[in-house]
Amino acid sequence: AQAVPPATTVPESARCIPVADAVDVVVAGGGVAAVAAATEAAAQGQSVFLVAPRLYLGEDLVDTMRLWLEEGERPTGALTERIFSKPGPAAPLRVKKTLEEALTKAGVRFVFGSMPSEVLVDEAGQPAGIVIANRAGRQAVVAKVIIDATTEASVAAQAGAAFYPWDGGTVEFCRVVLGGEPAAEERIQR
Repeated sequence: AQAVPPATTVPESARCIPVADAVDVVVAGGGVAAVAAATEAAAQGQSVFLVAPRLYLGEDLVDTMRLWLEEGERPTGALTERIFSKPGPAAPLRVKKTLEEALTKAGVRFVFGSMPSEVLVDEAGQPAGIVIANRAGRQAVVAKVIIDATTEASVAAQAGAAFYPWDGGTVEFCRVVLGGEPAAEERIQR
């Protein structure tokens, strides 16, 4: 038997994608900035749909375990004021609940566990919404405005936005050890 070389492309059949929603603004992302953008757009009278990649909101705080304010640090907005309103670290559930309640109170519709997989374009070639993929398959969210609040600017990349390479150099990171002693690693200074 002769080996078949792997294909470099696979044709995708044309198909109709169900419309999950048609709104003024679609926000991609589930962090505090995404929720702030969605609630502000709703406060301005816009219909809003938020697409969160995780099964919860607040991944920028919860996933990084950045659940406290440094000495002298102050919350920078209404959402972070609510999250950090009690002394001590914010529990992950408080972060998630605060953000979900803010969306609900603002009338923002939202879905969890959904990734933007494509940018929709209108007849003039302008962005007109996004296609999302989740356990239910692919659906379209038609929108007049797309706000990309993803951590990696994935929607902007799909829309063809220009990106510039990082020139390199020293980068400073903060490492948080939740228990025990930090591992001794030659490239990490304490």
